[in-house]
Amino acid sequence: YLFPAPVHYDLSVEGRFDTFEFVGEVVVHLNLKRWKDESFEAPSELKQITFNAAELELIEASIDKLPAHRTSGSFSLDKAVKLDLSTAQSIDDDNERITLTLPSPIALTGDVEVRKAGEHRPQTRFGQYNEEDVLLLRIKYKGTVNDKMHGFYRSSYTHKGEKAFFGTTQFESCDCRRALPSWDEPLLKATFAVTLIVEDNGICALSNTHEVNRKKLPAGQAEGRLLVADDQVQKDKVAVTFDRTPRMSTYLLAWTIGHLEYIEQRIKKTNSDDEVLVRIYAPEGKVKDGHFALDVAVRTLPLYEKFFGSDYVLTKCDLLAIPDFAAGAMENWGLITYRETALLCNDESSVAAKQRVALVVTHELAHQWFGNLVTMEWWMELWLNESFATWTEYYAVDVLFPQWKIFAEFVIVETAAAFRLDALRSSHPVEVDVKNAQEIDEIFDAISYCKGGSIVRMVVEHIGLDAFSKGLQKYLKHFEFGNANTVDLWNFLGEAAGAPLSQLLKVWTGVQGYPLINASYKPESGLSLTQTRFLAQKPEAPENETVWSLPIQIVHGCDGHSHVHRETVTKQEATIALPKSDWVKVNHKQTCFCRVHYESETLTAISKAIEKGEVKDNFDRLGLVNDYHALAKGGYVSITDALSLLKSFAKEEDYIVWSAIAGFEADIRVLLHRSGVASGVTNSYNTFCQSLYGPALQRIGYTFPKGEDVNVAQLRAVLLSRLCAADDAQATEAVKTFWASSAPEAIHAEIMMTTFAVIVKTGGRAEFEAVKKVSQSQDATIRSRALRALGSTQDTALLKEVIEYVFSENVRAQDAIYPLGAVASNKNGSEIYLNLLSTRWEDVWKRFPGMLIGHVVKGVSNFVTPDADIVSKIEAWWATVPANQKSSLERTFKQVLEELGNGLAWAKRDGDKILAAIS
Repeated sequence: YLFPAPVHYDLSVEGRFDTFEFVGEVVVHLNLKRWKDESFEAPSELKQITFNAAELELIEASIDKLPAHRTSGSFSLDKAVKLDLSTAQSIDDDNERITLTLPSPIALTGDVEVRKAGEHRPQTRFGQYNEEDVLLLRIKYKGTVNDKMHGFYRSSYTHKGEKAFFGTTQFESCDCRRALPSWDEPLLKATFAVTLIVEDNGICALSNTHEVNRKKLPAGQAEGRLLVADDQVQKDKVAVTFDRTPRMSTYLLAWTIGHLEYIEQRIKKTNSDDEVLVRIYAPEGKVKDGHFALDVAVRTLPLYEKFFGSDYVLTKCDLLAIPDFAAGAMENWGLITYRETALLCNDESSVAAKQRVALVVTHELAHQWFGNLVTMEWWMELWLNESFATWTEYYAVDVLFPQWKIFAEFVIVETAAAFRLDALRSSHPVEVDVKNAQEIDEIFDAISYCKGGSIVRMVVEHIGLDAFSKGLQKYLKHFEFGNANTVDLWNFLGEAAGAPLSQLLKVWTGVQGYPLINASYKPESGLSLTQTRFLAQKPEAPENETVWSLPIQIVHGCDGHSHVHRETVTKQEATIALPKSDWVKVNHKQTCFCRVHYESETLTAISKAIEKGEVKDNFDRLGLVNDYHALAKGGYVSITDALSLLKSFAKEEDYIVWSAIAGFEADIRVLLHRSGVASGVTNSYNTFCQSLYGPALQRIGYTFPKGEDVNVAQLRAVLLSRLCAADDAQATEAVKTFWASSAPEAIHAEIMMTTFAVIVKTGGRAEFEAVKKVSQSQDATIRSRALRALGSTQDTALLKEVIEYVFSENVRAQDAIYPLGAVASNKNGSEIYLNLLSTRWEDVWKRFPGMLIGHVVKGVSNFVTPDADIVSKIEAWWATVPANQKSSLERTFKQVLEELGNGLAWAKRDGDKILAAIS
């Protein structure tokens, strides 16, 4: 499969959006220069050519050689040879490959180049090859512009008041093969020259690079077209050709065809006089909400050019909002595609919505270097792309919007997600082997993104930002336009830091799980630390097989002053000498990827310091809450002790710390319903929650004045949401007032989601229909909030209607996961959700393609039911799923079942203890 490898693709595509078919023609330049390394040697003759193709029909194929080199180079070919596809074609559907057998073998002569392992990745912009060694494989083929949000697919939008469709692409991870015959693996990089044949009616044609030619194809002229049906030939069309791309992986190729509007800004590159044209594209009427994203993009590119030490490679950078999109965004080089909610917002949007746009824009721009310029060798090193982009997005947003203090969000969102997943036995290492295309989607998860990003943050804090930047610059320069692996990166970062990192970090990426540090401070003997593996449910005996190297910070206080101590712990047990301290907090700023459990006296001292306001850093306070939430849920500490800890936060004012407290409290509410004791405890628990949140809300008020600090606005939204969940009369009435006094779209963005949910939960049919109407909004953010809120109804008949609504034409597949998720986590929804999976699985499978089906299965982990047989019922459903469908969901299902089982175990253990704990 490595030989012969492509070096260039000439591609032409013409599609139609009434019958949703397309025809393509690709000429692949294959390098036949023989080479060998320690594990591979190219054959002495070429008998067949194997490439990836899926859901494509080959129309014709031929091989040829550049006329100027027919008898020179490593082989000879005196004329073009057409292949008889009826006999030459062998289709391997399971591996999504086609093999073409040549009419007669081509003898390969000349010296065999000897390479070291890994040297089959030439690291130059356009690769390294001689034209005389190139075989031309020409294939004409056809396919479908599908509705599955992968490959070359269609997305619906409104154009001049009518429903219309445009075509776009999504190729990561392995879906380029659905749009053109290709060598669809990240290692097999090549250049691309794309021509799109489109109607000449103002339609927009975009690809990775800038347009270099536009040739009109007048009605009646068949020449130059691929679709030759009479109704197509009679249309005026234009062939739009784009500049040759840099050498890149197939998953980064992209194009879009549709009626789009744009805004733009030119910026100068940092290290040259060249310019970059940055544009935001969106369907009709929506680009007005792209100004924030444009501002972020034009400020981020120069920041990255300085940080990465090299200019953005291309002359243009398009950011495109697509109405139908399975993921959040895709980093196609020069043509970055987004969900509308990840690119569009306005002055009235919530802080969270603006933060999401800023983070996703900066994430995808980071990929233009990390992932595009230098790419992982194989998908087991996906983390090299995603975790670095995850950390870098927060770095950029922190620079651009320091008032947001965004790295606190990193801890409570990214690190917390990684903690949840990696505490499961069914988790996986950051570097995880995948054997086929079906397994790849499952590793686009909280390990590759969030744990990897947390490890990167730990490394940055350990070696310093300057050394980190210098190491990345050398790494990117060395491997530019090529591929690299984890060891390559650690070596360059270690060199910049002046100390080797591979030994320190190999366990972090190569072994699943993370440590629990047991900490005890005694003034006379110092700080004692012991590490074991943390698991979501405490094992019968500590698991000590793995010893992590812990670059950890310790903050300690005495007489109102605090000091920070740095230490790298490399043994299972360690004692650290500290000055006499009143309190000690391990893992200052939550920079080390670990949880911490404190001996009782050490915990009491920290609690008192928090009450006195001596623990100044909000990272430290939220870290303590998050750790004890997990420790209580896993059975490491009693629920009574964990809840008692919350009393220390009575004067807390920080939004992010309150978010951690709210997460803990919400999880206990789920526990009550899963344990079956909710009916007898709910009133008391509600009173506890009202006393927990009420004073904080009273201090800041119930309304949202203009111009207030964003931390206060977000805090008010969290407090109101949790008080409404606790049936607090004043909070519920305040939220209902928001609904009654404003049009739904005009409700303050911070409280809009809670308002919709409260109206549906406390109302009846009329309120449900009112919010359902809002769910048809053209504003994607408002639409998603209303859709989620529909699953808040307590009426089982209406919950069943939500399921039917999800399958209607009024809800896009990408949006349907929002109400489904809400039904799954509704205390009355578990049976309804499981019935959907059991009785309509084929409908579900067709409705939710690609990554979306994983989201549907993950909904099971949120079931809120006391049904003792729920796990066996889920397993019974899973047994009916066809094997070919299970293969792409096996890991996900194991994680879902384990997570649900852990939650049920917590409910069984602590459900009847809650009343005493809150007393």
